[in-house]
Amino acid sequence: MAAYKGQQGAGDGVIKMLEVIEQDFAHLETTTTSAEDEALKAHETFITESKVAKSGKSSSLKFKTEKNAEDAATLKQKQNDLADTQTQLDAALAYFDKLKPSCISSEISYEDRVAQRNEEIASLKEALAIMAESASRDGVSRKGSSGFSS
Repeated sequence: MAAYKGQQGAGDGVIKMLEVIEQDFAHLETTTTSAEDEALKAHETFITESKVAKSGKSSSLKFKTEKNAEDAATLKQKQNDLADTQTQLDAALAYFDKLKPSCISSEISYEDRVAQRNEEIASLKEALAIMAESASRDGVSRKGSSGFSS
């Protein structure tokens, strides 16, 4: 029998396999490093954009807070003005209600008021006629010192 020499040709296969593994590892390392660099750049961009957005939103919040305080003060002033105006309106309405009965007599209709006025005018004309007749009997002219005329 011949002496066992092992798998001399297979050793070449193991080295080739290790070389392939080494190449795959090198390729994986460069791909991973490249991906990590891109992720780092994206992260830095995100952080920068976030800081800018946060700054803008902080300024907006400050402005809106100040505007809200101003609007609250304006609202309070307007409410006070409204209360004062309402008080004046209530007083004016109460005075109006007090004056209304003397200005508008709802018990007497328009026709009745016209009739009363006509009666008053007729009565005044009658009184004038009586005075004129009395004056003419006494010998005083119709347009005497009293200034009456018919």
